[in-house]
Amino acid sequence: MNFADLKDKLQTVFKQAYEKLIESSFFIKAKDSYNNFSPGIQKLLQVSAFVFILILIFYSPINELSTSADNLQQFSQYRKLTKELFQISRDASATVSNIPIPPDSQSLMARVKSELVQARLNPEQIKSILQSSADKGLPEQLNQGAVDVQLSNLNLKQIVDIGYKLQNINLSIKMQNVVIEANAKDPRYYDVTYKLAILKIPTFEPPPIEIDEPKKGNKKPTTPKKNKESDEG
Repeated sequence: MNFADLKDKLQTVFKQAYEKLIESSFFIKAKDSYNNFSPGIQKLLQVSAFVFILILIFYSPINELSTSADNLQQFSQYRKLTKELFQISRDASATVSNIPIPPDSQSLMARVKSELVQARLNPEQIKSILQSSADKGLPEQLNQGAVDVQLSNLNLKQIVDIGYKLQNINLSIKMQNVVIEANAKDPRYYDVTYKLAILKIPTFEPPPIEIDEPKKGNKKPTTPKKNKESDEG
């Protein structure tokens, strides 16, 4: 069937439908009621029918356009959120990778001795540098031990300067406690004990990105039919 035949067939179908419509009792009653109306009301009905037809024609495109705008806005929000999540993941990885590996107690004690020598303390002022345990306030999963540094005959400036140097030995070393007491022989000076806690830095592993795959319909495997002739043979 070519296009011309299809066009003629459609015209015939529409013509038959139109003839049935105008011959129906409902159409005749509606036409009589319309003719009984005043010209003003007839004009109003025509405009209303025209507006109603326009609404029917343009409702679907407008609805699709509105839905598309909502989907585009939602997509933009999801894309922005995804970028922020990737940026947070990269920043977290970079931050953790920049934290140096915490030294062990022996290495820390050697570094403390070096800092005290650079601070020009007399051997008599260095009472002890001993390995100890961190205070209970530190969580167990972060506790990797501590070092107590006991000094004597320090003035206030020395207390601040030495505390600053010990605090900045390593990012994984934190000053957990400082005990200051007046020297028994000379109250103008102080005996100080610094407690340096060694933090155990956890290993950061970014979580795997899970992509939800579309669920496939559960199709039952089809069993091939047996050939009757082969079975009979």
